[in-house]
Amino acid sequence: MKRDKIQERENEVKDVYVLDALCQMRDMDRDRLYKGRVTRVEKYGAFVTLNNNVWGLMRGDISNYKVGDDVIVFITAIKSRERKKLIWLRHMLKIIIL
Repeated sequence: MKRDKIQERENEVKDVYVLDALCQMRDMDRDRLYKGRVTRVEKYGAFVTLNNNVWGLMRGDISNYKVGDDVIVFITAIKSRERKKLIWLRHMLKIIIL
């Protein structure tokens, strides 16, 4: 059921946001698409930065991603942990820049 609701929200979203360098975690909105860049790949997911101040973890099948890839991500949750905010991301598509 939860996965179905996320899928419904993804289908409603059309705009992709590119963050300004001054944006902070508090400026982020859930259920939106953002452009980011993969900065680290681990077995459990890929870390994606949206700018120098905002980053998150993209879980799921990340076998096709490598450091430096530009991606479009969907923000599924923003959680506070020990005074830091973590954004949970869901990958939407990989952008290949030639």
